[in-house]
Amino acid sequence: MLDRFVAEIDLAKYHRWLSRALGEQLAFALCSSDATVHWISPDPLGAELAHHLATLKASGFGWPFDGGGMASEPLDGQRTLMYCPVDTRSGSRLGWLAVMVDCLADDAAPRHLDQLSEALEDLGTAIVDECRLRFELGSMTEELAERYEELHLVYGVDQHVRRHGQRLEVFQSLLESCAEQMHVDVVAFVCPSENICLSSGQPSRPIHNLDLVLVEMRGDLFRFVQSTRETMVLNSPNDPRRAYVFTDMPYKILSCPVRSDGVVHAQLVLL
Repeated sequence: MLDRFVAEIDLAKYHRWLSRALGEQLAFALCSSDATVHWISPDPLGAELAHHLATLKASGFGWPFDGGGMASEPLDGQRTLMYCPVDTRSGSRLGWLAVMVDCLADDAAPRHLDQLSEALEDLGTAIVDECRLRFELGSMTEELAERYEELHLVYGVDQHVRRHGQRLEVFQSLLESCAEQMHVDVVAFVCPSENICLSSGQPSRPIHNLDLVLVEMRGDLFRFVQSTRETMVLNSPNDPRRAYVFTDMPYKILSCPVRSDGVVHAQLVLL
């Protein structure tokens, strides 16, 4: 998720927030688990940190961490790398936050390190939350796009019926629209009691036995759906129901019963 959304996050604002929270300018980076830099502060200190991180990556640096707070890694005689993981609420690791500070003395002030640790933890939480929100927004956008196609189809059916009534030739044009909108090979409406079997579609591969397929829809398939009164999805070639419906026919089937007064009188079939 980090790789997908980190480019959309304004990490510079988090860097500014970190500097204000600690009262000093620090080199700041967001890295993957192999020390690849996703983002680094665009300043001389950031350039220095980038050099050190490249050296660590070349040496196979593995981000040793015992859990809780931060870990440290000496960089040279003057600098120390302080880092902490960026973890989701489910426990998966998105990467690492790293800052470069002056080399820590043996009597380094615990209060300063506590502030830095808390600030990095808050920063990691904020980044995870923003990634999650962007992921949810993207998912919602995709779902809305799918729903738009569905609503567009339903609206088109409604307007078509209002404009032209319910004659069979009108229904035939609706099937053509369904086949186009839903990207299926064949769509069929089957009502055996009225001797109706309308179909439309542009198969991705030739169906030489289409007449036989339609006969199967009017026969065993309709009786099966009528008896179960449930939508049937037939995808696997090894589905045991193929012993009763669509025997020796390799097509994937979605059959939806059409009810009137609680009785299944017809079915809509997608092939």
